[in-house]
Amino acid sequence: MARPLIFKTPEELQAAVDDYFDNYERVTLSGLAVHLGIGRRTLYEYNDRDEFSHIVKKAREKVEAKYEERLIYESTPTGVIFALKNMGWDDKKDNGLESYIKLLSNALQPLPEAKKGD
Repeated sequence: MARPLIFKTPEELQAAVDDYFDNYERVTLSGLAVHLGIGRRTLYEYNDRDEFSHIVKKAREKVEAKYEERLIYESTPTGVIFALKNMGWDDKKDNGLESYIKLLSNALQPLPEAKKGD
């Protein structure tokens, strides 16, 4: 049997999330979870519920935007880089060669045979 939800409605969750972002400058997903009185894993479980997913997704994007800002403007972004990589960011640079090879490879594929009557 699952534990009852702390936030019964999307509006309750949104108000608590807004309160966090309004009152803290250095935001994190863990900090948001603590502010909400839940664990980080529970925050992700709210994300799995259709009625709450847009709120959690938007909150995650706000945290990500703050990390990106810190990455650009701080002199020691090591921790921020680690956090962003855990959020799916990649620090590999695409010099265009891989894209060019894919394009060329696709161009060299034989064309499908035309059907009779085409």
